[in-house]
Amino acid sequence: MADPITPDERTTLRATVAALDAAMAADDPTRPLVTEHGTLTLLAHVAAQMSRLLDALDTAEVFGIGDWRATTWAYEQACAAREAHRKRADTAEAERAEARAELAVARQHQREASLTIRSVEGLRKERDDALAEVARLRAEATERDEWLHETAALLPESVDGDEWEGEIIAQYLRKAAAAR
Repeated sequence: MADPITPDERTTLRATVAALDAAMAADDPTRPLVTEHGTLTLLAHVAAQMSRLLDALDTAEVFGIGDWRATTWAYEQACAAREAHRKRADTAEAERAEARAELAVARQHQREASLTIRSVEGLRKERDDALAEVARLRAEATERDEWLHETAALLPESVDGDEWEGEIIAQYLRKAAAAR
């Protein structure tokens, strides 16, 4: 790559290009600058400087526009990466929120099931207590029946007078209860 164009060379190049533009615009072969010899000299000078001009433009593009394009591309890639990351984060947050909601529902169901189990256990205990009470009452009733049969066996075969019958039965019952 050639050395950068100096300010003097830039001024000369601009003057040469301006003279060439003027000669072509005038299309006047009688002008002193555009003689056949002068035109050849001018074109040779422009051709000699053209490679340096192109190198300078390439340099400007590489370090100016090229850097700008690279910077822009990097910025666009960073923006795209940030956007993709934001979308992934939003998706992950939505999934976490959904999981939290599902967990809350599952915990509620677990609480309800636990309450149901406790209710069933409570009902079973109440049933068992009621069955035990029924068995106890049945045993008491059976015991009373046996006691009444035993007491009835102690009573005399015949008792005269209805009013005394209740009194006698009561006395025997008291005696039998005291004997227990």
